[in-house]
Amino acid sequence: FWPEAAEKPDFFFYDRQFIAEMKSLKQDMRTKADNVMNKHIDRPEYPLFFGEWGIDKVLRSFPDRDQIRNEIGNQLTSGLESVVKKANRQIRKAKNSFGLGKSHGILIVLNDTVEILSPEVLAFGLNRLMLKKDSNGDQRFSEISAVLLLTDLHVIRAPSGSEAIPTITITNVYVDGHEEATQY
Repeated sequence: FWPEAAEKPDFFFYDRQFIAEMKSLKQDMRTKADNVMNKHIDRPEYPLFFGEWGIDKVLRSFPDRDQIRNEIGNQLTSGLESVVKKANRQIRKAKNSFGLGKSHGILIVLNDTVEILSPEVLAFGLNRLMLKKDSNGDQRFSEISAVLLLTDLHVIRAPSGSEAIPTITITNVYVDGHEEATQY
């Protein structure tokens, strides 16, 4: 049964030991990367090219390429905080509504539309959020024990030649029971 006025989570797993919220990324972030790169377009290191080049290729001659890459990564992942915040709230409400205080929260992030958000960039941003503290020094997203990142836009080729979809698990090491959620 569903408690009156309960906000239902997307999934319960393993006899309600795990509560999962699934979020799908939809907003194209290309303009954010372009805005960062446009600040450097007049630099002598900026190559003249036609068509589209990857950021790594464009930045190859820049002495501060790591700093620029980090700025792009921060810009590209800035929208993730609202996704994580909403999932954290929904998991907390589900725990309270269903009396599941010992359950572990899992955030499932799907990326099947935003090509510029590579699995590495997403993992960087989500890991940074899992480590985030609030103004009191407490864990900011304390209801999320683990994040499962799925993206079918960036297929990888295994040494055997077969193709695979990257799946990355990010553990919130500051949350009790994160080991169980990560293993599950």
